[in-house]
Amino acid sequence: MPAPQGKSPPIPRQHKRRLSLRSMAVAGWIFAILILATLTGTVIHLGEVEHFTALLIAAQPGWLLVALALQIGTYASEAAIWYILLKLIGHRQPLGGLVPLSLAKLFTDQAIPTGGLSGNIMVVDVLTHRGVPAKSAISALVIGIIVYFLAYLAMSLLALTILWDYHVLSRLMIIGALVLAAVALGLPVLLFSIDHVGRPRFLDRLARTRPVASALAAIGDAWPLIRRHPLHIGLTIGCQALIFLLDGVTLWVTLQAIGQTASLMVPLAAFMMGSIAASLGPFPLGLGGFEAACTSMLTLLGVPLEAAFTATFLLRGFTLWLPMLPGLWLARWELRRTARESEPT
Repeated sequence: MPAPQGKSPPIPRQHKRRLSLRSMAVAGWIFAILILATLTGTVIHLGEVEHFTALLIAAQPGWLLVALALQIGTYASEAAIWYILLKLIGHRQPLGGLVPLSLAKLFTDQAIPTGGLSGNIMVVDVLTHRGVPAKSAISALVIGIIVYFLAYLAMSLLALTILWDYHVLSRLMIIGALVLAAVALGLPVLLFSIDHVGRPRFLDRLARTRPVASALAAIGDAWPLIRRHPLHIGLTIGCQALIFLLDGVTLWVTLQAIGQTASLMVPLAAFMMGSIAASLGPFPLGLGGFEAACTSMLTLLGVPLEAAFTATFLLRGFTLWLPMLPGLWLARWELRRTARESEPT
C-alpha cells in the first residue's frame, strides 16, 4: 500500500542511531576546536602575538628534523609491541608490515575518537585477514591494552615524582593519577580473578550470545599468556614506556628548536600531565585539554608562557596533525586490501 501523500516514509531505527552517533561526533569535534581556539586566543592575549610569530619563524630546522625522527621511533616501537605479542601467541608477523599498520591505527584513533578502541578494532580486523585467528588477535589486543595502561601508570608516577621534586604537585594531579591507576590495575586484577575464581554471573549472562562468548574466551586466554611469559610482557611494557619517553623528548626538542633550554625532566612531566588531561577529558583527541595542561605545566616548571605554548603547538603538529595524511592513506589501503581479500574468488 503506497504511503499517504505528504508523509515521508519512516526512517529505520539503525539509520537513526547512525545519524545520531555521527551528529554527536561532529558536535564533539566542533566543540573541541572551539575550546582549542579559545585557549589559543587566551594565551596569545596574555602574551605577545609578535613573540609567538617570531618563535615559530626562528624554529631551527635541524631540531625539527630530530623531532620527526623521534616520532618515527614511536611508530617503530608500536610495531615492536604488536610483533612481540603476536610472537607470544604463536602467529608471528613481519615487523616491517606492522610499522605502517601502527600509523594507520594512529589515524583511526584520531578520526574516530573512542579512547583507542577504534584503532585496535582495525588492527584486529587487518590481522585476521593476514591469517591470525580472531581469538588469538583479541587475546593479543587485551594484553596490549594492559601493557599500555601499566606503562602509562609507570610514566605518570615518574612525572608526579618530578612535579613533587619541583614543589608544584597539586591535589588535582594526584586525583588524575589515581583514576589512571584504578584502570591500569583493575584490568589485570579482573583477568586474574576470572582465571582463579571464575567468571562473575553477569559475564555468564552476557556469554549466552556467540560473539560475546567468543570474545570472553579470547579474553580468558590472556591471563595464562601473561603468567607464562613475564619477560615478553616486561619487554612490551618497556616498548610502550619508550613511546611516552620519545613523545616527552620530542617536546624537549621543540623547546630547543625555539631557543628555550630546559631540563629533560621538565617536558617529560608536562607531556604526561597533558596526556592524563587529554585521556580524562571529553573532547576528541584531547583538543584543548592537552594543550592547556601541557602549557600550564611547562609554565609552572619555569618555561616562559610564549615558549611553552609554541613548543606544545609544535609537538601537536608532529604527534597529531602531521601523521593525519599518511595515516589516512594507509588506513584506507589496509581496509581496501582487507576487503579485496574477503571477496569470494
